[in-house]
Amino acid sequence: MTSSNKENQYYRQLIINHYSNPVNKGLLKTKNSLVFHHDHNSCVDDFYFELTFDHDTIINARFEGIGCAISTAAIDIFATLIINQTIKQVKNINHHYQAMLQGQKYHEKSLQDLVAFKNVIKQPNRIKCALIVAEAINEIFLMQSKGIKDNKGKTNESRY
Repeated sequence: MTSSNKENQYYRQLIINHYSNPVNKGLLKTKNSLVFHHDHNSCVDDFYFELTFDHDTIINARFEGIGCAISTAAIDIFATLIINQTIKQVKNINHHYQAMLQGQKYHEKSLQDLVAFKNVIKQPNRIKCALIVAEAINEIFLMQSKGIKDNKGKTNESRY
């Protein structure tokens, strides 16, 4: 088995593990959290993604919902990576992640386990699954910059 095949097998297993046993599943619903609901009309993916802030640092990242292996694993791996990162660091990670999924130049080292999704670009119909988390991150940061509590204009508590 070539090293490329071993690497691909490792990434597939990583995705399966995060899909089957996500470590960041379950919303906290704290007052310092922002939640973004994201779903697709064309597939089963339907997630709530929650970031908890302490000033400009993400102190927790959680999700709830259902989706395919790619979207669920991407959200779980991304959440693990960004805990205890600053907003600036998370924006940088997100930039490189989106670049990777769009076939552009990216910094592999900053993505850590998110590089497991680098071959998704070979399956164009799966790119949107891998990008759900990136879109949620963008929307949450936009909400935060505007002082919005959630993507429906209500406080987190009133949504649950």
